[in-house]
Amino acid sequence: MVADAFGGIKVDTKKSDIGKYFIGIEKMMTSVKEKLAFEVIKNGNYAKVKTVVDKFITDILGKIVARAKEGVKGAGGYVAIENAVKDQDFQPEDAESVDGTC
Repeated sequence: MVADAFGGIKVDTKKSDIGKYFIGIEKMMTSVKEKLAFEVIKNGNYAKVKTVVDKFITDILGKIVARAKEGVKGAGGYVAIENAVKDQDFQPEDAESVDGTC
């Protein structure tokens, strides 16, 4: 279920594939921003629409693009995430390192 929410990212997904995923998000959101900005220019008479679209472009899409760029930074290489092995049980840490205290 989680993999579906993140474009098929699974435990054995390569970091480079995750990078491509975030690059795709960045490109798509940048394109949406540009198209919306064009529509605002084309239909500038509608002050309320312009206000709402401008806010959406800067607040929502701008943040998505920024986070996608951030996600790409750590997504390089051809190893699985944290060198995980598909269908292998996790290896528990020692109890002291995960006792819940900060």
